[in-house]
Amino acid sequence: MIKDDWLLEPETAAAIIRMTGGNFRLLNRLLTQIERLLQINALHEVTKAVVEAARESLVMGEWRTRQQSLSFRSARFTKGVKS
Repeated sequence: MIKDDWLLEPETAAAIIRMTGGNFRLLNRLLTQIERLLQINALHEVTKAVVEAARESLVMGEWRTRQQSLSFRSARFTKGVKS
């Protein structure tokens, strides 16, 4: 997955973490797609643009941060519950 020769700026790493929300399955899919884009385009640096292109090429549904996901789940499960 992450190669020793991949260069990641802190902003790029933050974008990857934000996009995947800590979900290892999404992280795996995104990193695999990033690797494919680097190989296809003969790139040697993972930039925010590469990460965004990888994300756009994957069908992963709506991207949510972890907090948004927790809020969504909470609202969904408490919708029909009476106090």
